[in-house]
Amino acid sequence: MLRENGTTSAFDLWPQWLTAASEKCQILIAVTILAVSLGLVAGWTSPYLAKFTHKETKIHITEDEASWIASFLPMGRLFGAICGSLSLEYFGSKISLVITGLPLMIGWICMIFATTAVGFYVFRILTGASMGMFFTCFPIFIGEISTARIRGALIGLVINGLPIGTVIGNIMGPQISYKWFGVISLLLTSIFLLTFPCLPKSPYYLIRHNSMENAAKSIYFYHRKSNVTEEIKEIKIFIEETRVSTLRQRLKLMAEPNNRNAFLIVVSLFFFMQIGGLNSIVFYMEIIIRKAKVTFISPSSVVIIVTSIGIIYGWLGIYAIDRYGRKLLLIISCSSISIGMMTIGTHFLLLTHGYNSEMLQPLPVISMIMFMMICFGLTSVPSTLLSELFPVTLKSIAGFISSFTSALFAFISTKTFQPLVDLLTMPYVFFIYGSITILCIFYTIFYVPETKGKTLKEIQVLLKSRNRHADRRIGLLLMQIGLLAGWSSPYIERLLTGQSFMLITVKEASLIVSFLNLGRLFGAIIGVIFVNIFGSRKSILICTIPMSFCWIFTIIADRIFWLYLGRICGGISMGISYSCFSLYLGEIADSNIRGALVTVGMAGVSCGTLFIFLMACYLSFRISAIVNLIFNIILTILFIWLPDTPHHLVKTNQDEKAKQSILWYHRDSNVDLELSNLKNFYNEFNGSTFVALKQFKIPQIRNAMLVTIALFFYTQMCGLNTILFYMETIIKSAQVDFIEPSFIVIIVTIFGIMASLISMTLIDTFGRKILMCCSCLMVIISLSSLGTHFQLLDMNVDPKMIQWLPIACIILFEMAAFVGLLPVPSAVVGEIFPPNIKCVAASISTISLCGDVKRGNVGMELGQFHILQGNISTTCSLTVLNVTWPRVLWYRGNWTLPYLAQTIINKR
Repeated sequence: MLRENGTTSAFDLWPQWLTAASEKCQILIAVTILAVSLGLVAGWTSPYLAKFTHKETKIHITEDEASWIASFLPMGRLFGAICGSLSLEYFGSKISLVITGLPLMIGWICMIFATTAVGFYVFRILTGASMGMFFTCFPIFIGEISTARIRGALIGLVINGLPIGTVIGNIMGPQISYKWFGVISLLLTSIFLLTFPCLPKSPYYLIRHNSMENAAKSIYFYHRKSNVTEEIKEIKIFIEETRVSTLRQRLKLMAEPNNRNAFLIVVSLFFFMQIGGLNSIVFYMEIIIRKAKVTFISPSSVVIIVTSIGIIYGWLGIYAIDRYGRKLLLIISCSSISIGMMTIGTHFLLLTHGYNSEMLQPLPVISMIMFMMICFGLTSVPSTLLSELFPVTLKSIAGFISSFTSALFAFISTKTFQPLVDLLTMPYVFFIYGSITILCIFYTIFYVPETKGKTLKEIQVLLKSRNRHADRRIGLLLMQIGLLAGWSSPYIERLLTGQSFMLITVKEASLIVSFLNLGRLFGAIIGVIFVNIFGSRKSILICTIPMSFCWIFTIIADRIFWLYLGRICGGISMGISYSCFSLYLGEIADSNIRGALVTVGMAGVSCGTLFIFLMACYLSFRISAIVNLIFNIILTILFIWLPDTPHHLVKTNQDEKAKQSILWYHRDSNVDLELSNLKNFYNEFNGSTFVALKQFKIPQIRNAMLVTIALFFYTQMCGLNTILFYMETIIKSAQVDFIEPSFIVIIVTIFGIMASLISMTLIDTFGRKILMCCSCLMVIISLSSLGTHFQLLDMNVDPKMIQWLPIACIILFEMAAFVGLLPVPSAVVGEIFPPNIKCVAASISTISLCGDVKRGNVGMELGQFHILQGNISTTCSLTVLNVTWPRVLWYRGNWTLPYLAQTIINKR
């Protein structure tokens, strides 16, 4: 938080740079020399594991022992994170960094005298503990002694010591014995322990302990041109504002939205860094290169070259982080990593299909070079944010939680690498790593704040003023619905054709599809009860419970009964979700973006469908169900933190909590005025939900209910579920063979996501009616063209000439669904009903959604696709039905944009 006073040259900042990379004798390399020592620990792994697993070496270890040696480093980090947090609390960041060097020194001594795998285990645990303490303490130290102008660069400089140490280790490893390696590394660690204590403690620590004279000296040492008196005053104010004394107070402070979000951001970035394969690739790089059949250069030389390039990337990151910001570095870094992982995964896939390894040799080298872009942003930015996002009193806890979770993720990633390779084979492990870093790109764009050039106090203000993203959590909820709905298309095809452990009949497949909608009937009824009693937010939370049971029953399924039960549970969850989510968004959203928020939520359906199709290409339905269950648990955790909506709290006479809720969802609103409007609104429509059912006799309410039911009825009767659930089967029946049907389904789903984004930008600009009418016209064109295709096939037209037609039709239908058919009804149901009957209206609408239960019964005999009667008349009837829809909508529908919910009710 140190503030610059006037014009500051690079020379005036030399003490801060010296703390990270000294050229003078007294402060020689300081924190960076410790990072280099820890980099040597990482660099030791690749060459010596490759040596020790070779049968001709004096010390021989098995692959399982090698896996444990690699994994004990992050395991030690778990203990180091705890020790580092306690040390920060009692001794401050500077003394804690000194203590960090002690287990590192002992670890090198143990390694020098190790002769068995057990000795190397001890070495890795001790050095891992040192690494855990380092990552807990050093960002706090740098954050406290640096100015906002170069804080990111200093942390990047220190982090860059890790790849420097790694490349030195990779160079030394093939040339010298592990004992001499330990001696050299021990000397480097000793230099750090002799030089670093000469530095003064941070001004924050000294002011917290009322050592004002030493604090003034510390400020002057680290920032020559600052106004020392003003700096001390500002730091004292900042510490007083964030001071807490007891653990209970700190935990309460952690629960505040800005601090909780900061924890989530930092932990998420460490998750992406570690689960994306950082330690697995670095530790096993030489083994990976060898298995990739690279022979034009020795694998050890490849490792040296790649890690040296990583150092260059790290220095580029130091230059860029305070010039172009944290987010841009993360996006560039993750993009390169994902491309590299996908490329090397493709390399191994080509090798398994018998391609000439000589021709493919450059691919793994290029992939590793692209992966090392991790040094450009993904390794330095999380530590930078850790030093910036937290108040002083939470820094020790933040450092502990971040370091502990990072170590835990690193241990999981490292220990599961070899088992995953054995289970999935090498290509798909790298595809998983690439997919995880792609997710990190989107997470960075939407969630990570830009802290470039801001003081620590300004960052706290930024976190407190950030908008809440409850709509994105809704998107994740509906992503679960998309996973559930999209599950049928690929996995039922497998079950029908005997490609899974269970073979089912066509009738059983039809029941699996239908039981989902049957469950939705019960879910709709349960939803209206829960919304009325618990409110929309808690009801959404409750709906994750049957969803979890759905995936659990799928995991344990050894006969068809469990699949039936799982689909019913999933349907119940879906019914509750559709009864709740639009009400929830309608209650928390501003009138000018309400439709867009619903569309963002509905985009989750298409994203979930895409992910399940992607998983189906590579994973069994049990493994995919495990992934979906984990995702559902994460969703549950995210929703626990959200407050109830102001509408529900006003309804239950909790005015104080309602004020807090309004402030959470609408930071810039006039809280008292909005609360008063809500109370007047509810007083106007008083009475309990079930007593107020007589209001459906009122013409306006009755018309609104009829319009809503019609919207949902037409949405389902256009064949939405039929085409979604049986898309892959339809494509096969259309005799499309120039591309795999499963890949066509993925392409179609991507178009659905694009349509959702288009709808999000248009729904609050042009209104609900225009989008719905355009959507229906697209459905008419797509279904009539699809029917024409099947008719041409019945007339014995060569299918190769018209293969493109069903693909174009299904793409157009998918876009129609996500442009208007899905988002518009959900937006309208949250807008046009009084609050005391909203939940009943949503439930009735959801029940109407389930009118398509029998339509899911699709007869498939002898490879020919039939709907209901098994002929083209069904497609034609759907087309006729949709032709009537735009006219009905135009004359019976009502505009709801851009009015407040109260205004919409009054207009009706």
